[in-house]
Amino acid sequence: MMEGEDFLRQKLGSTLVLLLCFCLLMACSNNAELDENTEAASISVLYYDESSFFQMYGDLIRAEFPNLTLVVIPTKGLDTNQVEELMEQKQPDLMVIDNLGLFSRLINDGKLASLELESDKPFKFAEINPIIIDSLKEIANGKLYGLVPFFNSRALFYNKKLFDDNGIDYPKDGMTWQEVVQLSARFSEAKDSYGLDPWSSEIDFTLNVVGKTANLSIMQEQRLKVHLNTKEWRDVFELTTEAFKSGALYEAENGASKPNISLEELINGDVFLTGKAAIAYRSPNFMAQLEGTDVEWGVVSQPISELNPGRASGMSFNEIIAVNNRAENKDLVMKVFKYMNGSEMTRIRSRQLLGLPARTLDTYGGRDISSLYRLKPNLDIEDQSNIPIEFWDEFYMKSNELLALVKQDKASVEEMLTQLQSWTEQTIRVYVRSGKIKQ
Repeated sequence: MMEGEDFLRQKLGSTLVLLLCFCLLMACSNNAELDENTEAASISVLYYDESSFFQMYGDLIRAEFPNLTLVVIPTKGLDTNQVEELMEQKQPDLMVIDNLGLFSRLINDGKLASLELESDKPFKFAEINPIIIDSLKEIANGKLYGLVPFFNSRALFYNKKLFDDNGIDYPKDGMTWQEVVQLSARFSEAKDSYGLDPWSSEIDFTLNVVGKTANLSIMQEQRLKVHLNTKEWRDVFELTTEAFKSGALYEAENGASKPNISLEELINGDVFLTGKAAIAYRSPNFMAQLEGTDVEWGVVSQPISELNPGRASGMSFNEIIAVNNRAENKDLVMKVFKYMNGSEMTRIRSRQLLGLPARTLDTYGGRDISSLYRLKPNLDIEDQSNIPIEFWDEFYMKSNELLALVKQDKASVEEMLTQLQSWTEQTIRVYVRSGKIKQ
């Protein structure tokens, strides 16, 4: 997990309080006619927790529909099976779903309403990026059962001045990680500058960035089959371990993990924001941090796999909004649904830049960011809830321990993966026997 970005997400999220004061007044004045014709009613919404819902959506919805009562059904602390049971019991009108496997099951079970929005001119459906719509339809055999107002992604930001000063061509869309590492290596001998700052630990970058780009998995979670000791994983580890060892990739202590670190400390500890790194692998909210710095930057799409060049592993849909097929007051529910995914909500929430809006944002601060919308997400609808976090904590500790041996030239990549495969299989058996993992 990118802990620095999670911190900044919290920092940026706090500004919503100020924005709401202005937006609530505007919403009330702009929608007086609508308010007079809206009868008092109540709808229920499935969401992580109540406070988060009202911060992200609810306060704005109440300004738009002042006679509406919103009842939040929280899912915090529940796995997907428990969430599904809660849905069946409570029958929420609107569902904000954070798991693609669950979303797919609800579609197949006929529990979500099919959406017909293409001809809805006031909704401005055409503003939503076609890549997002196509991806959501892929899950549902060509039909649309939900929308995402924002989505998560990654990109390669680059410092134009460092490239110009060193006479090196800028990065381009559609590069592989092999090409990015080679490009980054050209800066490794430059004085007082670095190549790529991945903003993550070596093991996290290897497993969760480069490995996922190559469409590799650590295990098939439902069948508990481990896939680590393979040629494909060896190729990935050999690429990244050599890149970090040679200095082609920048690695530093992750200051973002320090307790109570300030925003100023975080920015000052970022080698890209301070103009020392040529490339940074970041999420779109990084653009907000770049504002106010002296860095003259550009951005291209995240790296791809040659085997699947049109897909991006670093894209995800964390909040799919869907309508219950059994919602009683469906007309009102659809009004709220369209507002949550509409132009006004997008405009207001885009100021936070906590993700990319599904309604295409062509520029940011006058800079072209169209590259951020060129790849389709590589969606994985497998339910990932079978393996507890406790297991993954142990797994990453063991991975780091074995990786240290490779970095010290005390083990080869092949030996490391052989040991990690064996350890993972044995640990899974322990978890199964204890009942912590269901088989």
